[in-house]
Amino acid sequence: MQKGILRTISNMILLIGAVSLVRSTVGQGTDFLVFWKAGRGMLQGTPVYDLYLGGMIFKYPPWISPFFLPVSLFSFETAKWIWGLVGVGSLALVIRCLDQGLGVSRKVWFPLLCLYWGLWCIHALDGQIILPLLALGMWVMTTNSRAWPLAALAFTAKIFTVFPFALLVLKSPHRFFRLKFILSTLVLLFCFTALPCYLSYHGDWALMFKIWHQAAVSGALALDPGLTRGSKNQSLTSYFCRILGISAANTGVEILFSISFYVASLALLYRKLKRLKEVEVWMIGLALTGVFHPLSWHHLHIWSFPLAAYGLNLWLKSRRPISGMVYFLALFLITLSHVRALGSLGYFMEYNVGRAWGALLLVIWFVQEINQSIERDTGTLAKIG
Repeated sequence: MQKGILRTISNMILLIGAVSLVRSTVGQGTDFLVFWKAGRGMLQGTPVYDLYLGGMIFKYPPWISPFFLPVSLFSFETAKWIWGLVGVGSLALVIRCLDQGLGVSRKVWFPLLCLYWGLWCIHALDGQIILPLLALGMWVMTTNSRAWPLAALAFTAKIFTVFPFALLVLKSPHRFFRLKFILSTLVLLFCFTALPCYLSYHGDWALMFKIWHQAAVSGALALDPGLTRGSKNQSLTSYFCRILGISAANTGVEILFSISFYVASLALLYRKLKRLKEVEVWMIGLALTGVFHPLSWHHLHIWSFPLAAYGLNLWLKSRRPISGMVYFLALFLITLSHVRALGSLGYFMEYNVGRAWGALLLVIWFVQEINQSIERDTGTLAKIG
């Protein structure tokens, strides 16, 4: 009886939260306006990368723009409602994958869902694509779907967001170095790139890629350095560039820093990842993406949610106090590093990229915890044998 009441209350909270998130996208949807304009531009034959909106411009690779064609068929107001529902549906799919695909119970994911509320709100207000990407990736990983090529293509949206796939290639090269996968990906890449090229640039591939490159680096050049080097950019790459006095306009050095961090993390994790499941490696890659991405806005750190939920489910089996303290410290940094959450303390954490430090700590904690769990299970089996 009591469980039934609690479940009803939690369902009501989920419904209220879902309505709130949809209304947030409808009420603002700043980034979504850029996406919608890009899709609408393709339909009208307007160059995708020439659509400046108050300093904002479509920066994603050409092959990403066709993903926004369906919603661009509608008026902007209608499209925002659709995109808001897509966001909520994506979150529901992520929860379903965690619950039914990975065995993360409701008592674990529900409180974490509430703790991440601030990040869901930021994502909804911006009308971003990070949550739909996360849902697509989690669905492919937990169902062993054949949609790998489509997922791989979609995860190049922010270029460095392809990092989870890079970890998977190291873990399971046989999955990706197959003729069928490579050919499928190349065909999709060509078709999705050809659409904006011929609709917006009259078949001039060189011009399109040249303008895309200019658009891709425009964020560092056009945006206020207070944004790219300030508290809004929750990236260790940006943090160390700020400390070293590297200008936001110096994108080459920034990209080099980011790549160096990713490569270093691959080198350090390589041996330990060998013992993990593919989905565990995938979630580690998701969490690390926001840590080292050159422009890691707050909403990118929702990619740490699956690892946080899966990790808590793992910790509840051992309940080791010190391990729990480290985990909850990481969770505290990820979810509460914002001035609106904790005032002056929140601002201090936000300015010093608390979300990035928290996500990095979460990954380090998880790798240690999962390896100790594997060793315990191996020792138990040995004793039984």
